[in-house]
Amino acid sequence: MLGWLNLATVSGAITIVAFIAECLKAFPRYAEFRRGFLLVSFGVFVGSIITATSGLQIVLSPDGSPLALLMALCIGLGLVFLFLGVMAEMRNRKNEFYALSAFSVGGFLLFMFIYGMSQAGGNTMTLGELTFREKVWLGEQALSKGDDERAIEMLEDAARDLTTGDPREVALAQKIQVAKKRQLQRDMEIVR
Repeated sequence: MLGWLNLATVSGAITIVAFIAECLKAFPRYAEFRRGFLLVSFGVFVGSIITATSGLQIVLSPDGSPLALLMALCIGLGLVFLFLGVMAEMRNRKNEFYALSAFSVGGFLLFMFIYGMSQAGGNTMTLGELTFREKVWLGEQALSKGDDERAIEMLEDAARDLTTGDPREVALAQKIQVAKKRQLQRDMEIVR
């Protein structure tokens, strides 16, 4: 039997086959039956999906991207209009639904472009991904530019990478002390 397949999978596959048959106008003699079969199989598929997920909660988090919601809406509308275009009987109605579907997909592509551009150039590297030498170099650069707080952060993180008794440990401790003294002096000047 079909032990591993559930009703949603089987009805989904049948719906896809029926949709393709409708698009290709297969079996023209049975056009009404073909259309009815598509609608019934689609209804069974949607019903089985709703039944399968009835115990689940769908939570839209408030920090979710409204752009992602708009993209999902465009794709959903595109699929609905494509389905309606296939089901429409009049030629100009078909073209209208196909145009609406294309417009929805175009909107989706526009939103994807905007989203991609808004995410471009973000720095996602963390301190854990840097090597020991990179951390020391960044710490020294921060020291030379007067950014003592960043220098302390980088050098202390580099010191955590060392094992006990490493000869570099003393040199790093001295650099950290220099940065802390400079930071303390600058903080004292601000307070005065």
